[in-house]
Amino acid sequence: MLSKLIKHEFRATFRLLIPLFILLFILSIVDRIVLSLDIFHGVLEIIPILITFAFVISIATVIIATFILMIMRFYKNLTSDEGYLMFTLPVHTRQLIHSKFLVFFTWTIACILAVIAALLIALARPESISELWNSFKQVLKGLNNAMEGYGTLFIVETIVLILVNIIYQILAIYTSIAIGQLFNGHRLIASFGAYICIYLAMQVIMTIFIFTVSLVFKNDISNPKIIAQLLFPFITLFNLVMICVYYFTTNYIFTKRLNLE
Repeated sequence: MLSKLIKHEFRATFRLLIPLFILLFILSIVDRIVLSLDIFHGVLEIIPILITFAFVISIATVIIATFILMIMRFYKNLTSDEGYLMFTLPVHTRQLIHSKFLVFFTWTIACILAVIAALLIALARPESISELWNSFKQVLKGLNNAMEGYGTLFIVETIVLILVNIIYQILAIYTSIAIGQLFNGHRLIASFGAYICIYLAMQVIMTIFIFTVSLVFKNDISNPKIIAQLLFPFITLFNLVMICVYYFTTNYIFTKRLNLE
């Protein structure tokens, strides 16, 4: 049944997001072609500017639309009148959460990759790609020297932390929406307020941790080696713990405290 829920969710979001992705790639190609031409002079110089502006707007639109659509799908499907239908399906509550999460996560990664690909199409040149690769190798070499051989680990940890943080943010939003639906009115505002409270609480905890580590290591928290060996692993572990907290909290509220009134 989970696979059917995921298929339905992809089908519902695919027809809305794919046209935006296609428009993004079309504008990236047009921008690449227009910028490579030297035929726009005088009043026509406005054309490359407008094309580039449209391309930038398309990037922002894809990012914002993906984010808002995924949130509203979860909010409307599970906390509005549609929730009466969703929660009468012969599935566990956790399967509803799983389907929404997996589609949200997949589209988020797809959005990031699409934006990167579009930027490469619009801006990259063969020589610039080579220069970028050489710069990356130099940065990696510099990181390894500064971190006493921990440069590669730092990059891997950064990628892992980004992926974990995406999961963290999705489930934090889900928990906020679950808390918001406990109220009989102004649920969207209540959900937003819950997210702000969660965000501020986590910021306080992280600030306390960083301050504590600074005291322990005598204000040496900026040391790249300590970042790779201690700071990033702790933040990743903390996020993983909070992911579990958010997931079980969301599942518990929708299972035991569902309020569709």
